[in-house]
Amino acid sequence: MRRRQTIAFVTMLAALLAGCNRGGETPEVDRLRPRVGRAPRIDFGKGDLPTEIACRRFASRLEHAAANADWAEINRCVDWEGLAVQIGDALDGGEELADSLDVDVRTAITANGGLLRKILSQVDGGAYRLVRFRRGPEGVRALFRLAGTSQLDYHEFLLKKQGAEVVASDLRIYSKGELISETLLQTLQPLLHQHDQYAGASPWQRDYFFQDLETLAAIQHAIKAGNPAAALQLFDTLPTAMKEMKPVQLLRYHSAVVSNDADLVEAATADYDRLFPDDPAIDLIAIGAFRVQQRYREALSALDRLDRRLGGDSYLDIIRARLYLRAGELEPAARLARVAIANYPSSEFAHDVFLAVLIIERDHEALYNAMHAYEQRLSPAWGDLRERPEFAHFVESPYGRRWLEEHHPRHSSGVSLASAESPVDEFLIWTGPTGVSIEAKLVARTPTELQLGTRDGQVLYVPLENLNAASRAQAELFLR
Repeated sequence: MRRRQTIAFVTMLAALLAGCNRGGETPEVDRLRPRVGRAPRIDFGKGDLPTEIACRRFASRLEHAAANADWAEINRCVDWEGLAVQIGDALDGGEELADSLDVDVRTAITANGGLLRKILSQVDGGAYRLVRFRRGPEGVRALFRLAGTSQLDYHEFLLKKQGAEVVASDLRIYSKGELISETLLQTLQPLLHQHDQYAGASPWQRDYFFQDLETLAAIQHAIKAGNPAAALQLFDTLPTAMKEMKPVQLLRYHSAVVSNDADLVEAATADYDRLFPDDPAIDLIAIGAFRVQQRYREALSALDRLDRRLGGDSYLDIIRARLYLRAGELEPAARLARVAIANYPSSEFAHDVFLAVLIIERDHEALYNAMHAYEQRLSPAWGDLRERPEFAHFVESPYGRRWLEEHHPRHSSGVSLASAESPVDEFLIWTGPTGVSIEAKLVARTPTELQLGTRDGQVLYVPLENLNAASRAQAELFLR
């Protein structure tokens, strides 16, 4: 293949495989592994299949490498050379062309950190986690979840022995609905066809072909730049044959979703479903499309289909809970949020859904307890709840007032330490039940609270229940 054609191929490949599936209701990183039981056992190590220990070592290497952006190690997890040879052998172009393709494909998928760098860079602060191992006609497969701040996808690695280690021979990307080898073959076949067709053509005819490939790169750039209108205009300039390629249709869909135009999303989804009926990618696509259109029941049905296709993933309960909340169905939203919190206690989104339900229901006692449970696991930035409209009813309730006293001790409105009659001249240490301490003078004590004067001259009102036993005893000692 000519040098320019190789460059065009790399550009095309990036556009096909590195597009994000941003339409779904995507959770944030799952900071801890789920508190769920292990998946049913499968038969490892039978015949040519790798052993369970070797498969788990592969998964651990890949998770660690993805977490540390170790692209060299990630590339070592895949047999790219074997994949390139497989693709070259599958194309009908003669031995010389196959040898050339081996070089070109290896260059395209391993240069600058490799193809997986383009795909896994979408983690965007999220996590790459093993969901389970599965066995089928293709052998043992490792299913991974890619969960970024704006991305949800699943990758399934086909595993094989390579000496004492296990590597991946191919990778299925769920949002693309096919193996990487299939995407590469579908990309190279038209390239080879055009190569043969244009070999004797005039230069201006050949340039049209390369311009189409460059248009795809421009579409991807427009999506990343947040300009979906420009991306869709560029899509309309492509020839019909290229428009109807699966990855190009996916780029169109992503552009439509980013535009937040329900009509554009519906048209893009309908065309994709017509061109590729029952395609695995349509489940991930449909979740986002139906959410944008506020067709939450259909989004939930698409999510259920995806869950069955995956063999089950408890992480999807977080997305289910959010969809039910958007649909105004509070009971299933709360129930699923509780399940998600139990399985993923460090998921901010799971906690947020549960709090949202309690705010709507005005269950102030449950909301108070849930917020404390949230704080014990994470460090949410609450800010001043009095400035957040959604908490207006809560802060007026007894539980809300208690929360404010705990998190925002009241300052005296007109009493300064200088004018206060203090029974104790020295500054003492006052400690709460969680170990947080302040240095202050004791000003006064009521049956329910202390007045403490700080070094900067302010007087704080601190409920007795916010002090530990030693500090309460200290107050009793000085105020007898």
